[in-house]
Amino acid sequence: MDVAIEEAGRLSYWKNQEEKIGRIRTELDEEKRKWDYFQLMVTYSNKRNSSITTITNGCQLCLCRSEISGKKKKIRVGDRA
Repeated sequence: MDVAIEEAGRLSYWKNQEEKIGRIRTELDEEKRKWDYFQLMVTYSNKRNSSITTITNGCQLCLCRSEISGKKKKIRVGDRA
């Protein structure tokens, strides 16, 4: 009879351990999803900022050809109009 109680205790212990492991895995999965989402947002933000920088630089380069009195005047990059 003692053996049966001892085995039941061990079985209960291992079931509790499995439940703990299951909860830990669930928490880790949630943390991984949060981390993946964070990385995705950082990547998206970097791409977006890169695009904005490209557009801004493009606009700055467009200023090199400014119209003065109806004539187009080419100005080297770095020169002031």
